[in-house]
Amino acid sequence: MTAAEAASATAHPLDVVRAGRWTRALFGTYALSLGFFEAAPLRALRRVGANDIRILADVSGVAASLGEAGAREVGRTYAVDAIGAPGGCFHPKFVLLDGEDGPRLVIGSGNLTFGGWGRNLELCEILSPRTSPRAFGDMADFLEALATSPRLDFPNAGIAASWAGALRRSGDMGGGSDVRLLHSVDRPIADQLVEMADAAGGATGLLVASPYFGLAGAVRRLADGLGLERFAVHVSTALALAGQHYDFAHDTRADRVVVEGLDEEPRQRPMHAKLIEIICRDRVLTVSGSVNASGPALSRAVNVELAVVRAGPERTPVRAFVGSLPPLPVVETEGSGSDDAILLANLVGRNLSGIVMGADAQGTWSARLDATGEFRELGDLEVGLDRRFSIEIRGGDEIGFGSRRAILALSRDGRRVAGFVTFPDLLELNRRWGSSAGSMIRVVGGSAEDEDLAGVLEYFARHPDETAAPWSNGSAVRPTDRVVDDRSVSLAELDVRPRAGGTSPHVAGWGASAIDRLIAAVRRSLVSGGTGGGGSAAGDAEDAGAGGRAASPPPERTEKVFEVIREAFASRIDDDPQTELHRLGDLGLCVLARRPDAARVSEFASWWTVLASPRLRCDPERAELRSLATAMVLIDAMAARSPIRARRRIAAMVGPVDDALDACMGAMTPVVSGLVAEATAGREALDAFVAEVRGERSVLEELPVLLAAIRAGGAPPPLPCLDREPEMARIRRRIADGFAARIPIAGPWHTSCPKCSIGLPAADIQRLRAIGLVAAQNCCSSVVVLDRSL
Repeated sequence: MTAAEAASATAHPLDVVRAGRWTRALFGTYALSLGFFEAAPLRALRRVGANDIRILADVSGVAASLGEAGAREVGRTYAVDAIGAPGGCFHPKFVLLDGEDGPRLVIGSGNLTFGGWGRNLELCEILSPRTSPRAFGDMADFLEALATSPRLDFPNAGIAASWAGALRRSGDMGGGSDVRLLHSVDRPIADQLVEMADAAGGATGLLVASPYFGLAGAVRRLADGLGLERFAVHVSTALALAGQHYDFAHDTRADRVVVEGLDEEPRQRPMHAKLIEIICRDRVLTVSGSVNASGPALSRAVNVELAVVRAGPERTPVRAFVGSLPPLPVVETEGSGSDDAILLANLVGRNLSGIVMGADAQGTWSARLDATGEFRELGDLEVGLDRRFSIEIRGGDEIGFGSRRAILALSRDGRRVAGFVTFPDLLELNRRWGSSAGSMIRVVGGSAEDEDLAGVLEYFARHPDETAAPWSNGSAVRPTDRVVDDRSVSLAELDVRPRAGGTSPHVAGWGASAIDRLIAAVRRSLVSGGTGGGGSAAGDAEDAGAGGRAASPPPERTEKVFEVIREAFASRIDDDPQTELHRLGDLGLCVLARRPDAARVSEFASWWTVLASPRLRCDPERAELRSLATAMVLIDAMAARSPIRARRRIAAMVGPVDDALDACMGAMTPVVSGLVAEATAGREALDAFVAEVRGERSVLEELPVLLAAIRAGGAPPPLPCLDREPEMARIRRRIADGFAARIPIAGPWHTSCPKCSIGLPAADIQRLRAIGLVAAQNCCSSVVVLDRSL
């Protein structure tokens, strides 16, 4: 038995999501809380590898979720599609999962909300093709009916149809099944139940449990169809959720009962479960799912409902109800239709297009877009007879990643229609690149979750060549291969399309520029300290509930992944020292900033500077790398209490020391500044140490002065550091004697005497690179002078 099958023995959809290896998921719901969805199901799906995630929801559910502050990723890493059922509502509650352990199907009574998945008393069936093959064929029929029904308003009907084929194949496993699915897209649920009861020998008893009844007519009509004079109706000790008890006062045919397992607990969890039990001569039909005992849901094909019918030999245990009922409130019949109007919009490149649902929308509207927390005017747009619209985003109206969902709002004559904006390119990145692309999108949007940053680092570890461009300033990438701009990244600029002649095994010839822009945005977010996350989740329309995002665990996974990167990237430094050291430094400081500790920061700075010292020579144009290198050297040298070490290494790697210190101290990023302060006991201590560094002198700074004098044939000025070295007296005599031109000059790569081409001992090579002077004892005994600029 697989883990997913074992989870089927439990009664919670999250158990199934967490137990399997899924690649895609499809949800159906009436009420919708995106804050809840992102806090629980989406997070669980991410962890198991799902990267193609969509929600089908009623128009009213989508409209209610537009104001949720906790919704951050809708349209970016998952999509929401609305379905309208004129006169009724789209009411099924299901989860479809597919992947290595799939498919799996969860059908129940709970909406995709905090209440539906936790607070309320709900029922659900968890089905697999092995035990319920015919149910998967029935689910394929349901999805195809959604896609083709003329009575439904389903603009993205292809989404449902795309699942039907895979489900039908899993439903063709053969064998009988006692589990079937019913839907009400084209026929009332009650009529289908009567047919099933007749096939099971005819009904002898009926029990109905529902949070919504409206009037008593739907249950009476079902009983009449089954040929029953008496029937039982479940009641509880408190009012059903937002509904009413059955109208026993006007229906003497109904008996009051409490179903064991559905009775409310002492803490009074609202009863939202739906259960119909039909006792037949040959079998007992147990019906669960979304079907309330109301006219639009049960006896008429008005709502879109989905039910599981399980045929078995046993009936549901019942016991007599004891106690008095509370007064009956006046409640509108559920499923009477909705006036909610929303729009669905897609942004591809700079084209924003979509459709208006639930409203007569033809004509001119004023458009505004909120992608960053405030609405911005886009101008007027025209909605056609087909309810569709399209507008080009102006070049100056950049749409950043932000940390919120994007909403488009149309208004005219006091009316307003709004909806989520979906970014198909981002969804495609998520599908093709999996959780890593989703992690990048979320980090750029402000996520501080350990799993998101770890996902980014894991991608870097797997694809070091594909992720170096934003740190290379284009020096290591051919212009035809990438289009990279790490100053700003706009969603409107992402364009996932095939690239002719692509050869990368990771991008497979498609849209490399999109992933490059995404990585560039990740880099900008990391170095600017922009990974502050969090968010609250709002309630929902049907199941008002409370909840929030759990506190983030310690960043253990991030730190473990970075240790792998340290080991893997260290071997790449010689290929491109500036790019690789810059990338290692940025990523390391970002990880350290999540759990600052002076000892850890100092250890990393020491490790980095040991790698960088013999290799790094910063280009003058690389201001960020120069500042990073200076900060790393200061952290390391301050821990060692050695200002001369700082002076020497800054001079070697960055250049003029005072200029490097001025630039670093005046332009540290928030991440670097915070860690420098953590590792150096505060700004005052750092300023004092920098003053000591400024007071020191190093041989590396005096070498250029000496070389200039040698080339000019003139006496060098006093050089306090170099003059302490024994070779300096011989250099001065050679210059004074007019033999300056004969002094051998070596480049950093030299391991032998430039004059005689005789190899230097290892100790002399080390001295030449550290001090800049060495006597060639194995050949001409000349003093060799190092020119680091060669």
